[in-house]
Formats: sequence, structure tokens, C-alpha cells
Amino acid sequence: WTDVPWVSLEVTSRMLEFLAKKSVSEAGGSWQQLGSEIRFVRFEHLGYQQWCAMHEGFTFRDVTDLTGEAKWGSYMEDPLDGAQLGKLTPIWISGEAIERVEQGRLPPMNQEAPPLLIFHADKGRSRANREANRERWRTVMKELVEKYG
Repeated sequence: WTDVPWVSLEVTSRMLEFLAKKSVSEAGGSWQQLGSEIRFVRFEHLGYQQWCAMHEGFTFRDVTDLTGEAKWGSYMEDPLDGAQLGKLTPIWISGEAIERVEQGRLPPMNQEAPPLLIFHADKGRSRANREANRERWRTVMKELVEKYG
């Protein structure tokens, strides 16, 4: 959950066929048809990670000694003061977390391998002129809807 979500399509194909209880060939050779027969739940990437741990040899690492107890399941989105996220070298970090680093509530991030992305950047202190970019995005979306419906 704390890294940018990626999936192996080979692993995903095994997982989908398991969930559907049939092969893609039995679904007429269509992944769309196979997928339409599966009831997915929110946070499907967590389901993929669970699958990988149960069937593909992946493991989970308990980092509670570095992060403290997660308030609601994700130490990255709302980290406790003092959480040592920099030691984990996350590839992404929440806007709230980086703001807490800037405020000195969290130790600095690893400077040799800093986070690549800030997620939930729409929360907290404005970054990268987000208000102006948000307005540009609204304009583009409006034009696309008007043109393509």
C-alpha cells in the first residue's frame, strides 16, 4: 500500500481466473467478460497484495517500530508525530506527511532516495500553484465533455 501500485499481469491473470472460478478461455477469451463476473471491493490493490502474499510468495514487513501504530490502517496518509518514514524510503508520500516533515513533526526524508510523488497534494499547504492548475484542468475537462459528451 505504501508504494506506487504496480501489478504483474501474469499474476493478475492467475488471480482473476481464481476469483472468477474459470479461465479466460471459458469466458469466451475475453478478460472484460471474465472481470464482469467478479464482484470487486474497494481498495482492490490491497486485495492484489493479499493474493501475492497468499499465493505468490510475497511477504509483509511490520514497520510499527518505525511508524508507530497506524490510526486507521495507513501510516503514510496520516503519520504519527515522530514516525521515521525516511528510513523506509517510500516512493510516494502524502501531502500531510511531507508537511509534517517541513514542520519538524517528522524526521527528514531520505535525501539519497527521496519520495518521487506527493499524493493527496490537494490537502494542506498549496504546492506547485495547484489552484491555477485546478482551474486549467476544469477548463480542459469542460471542453472534452462538450466535444465528446
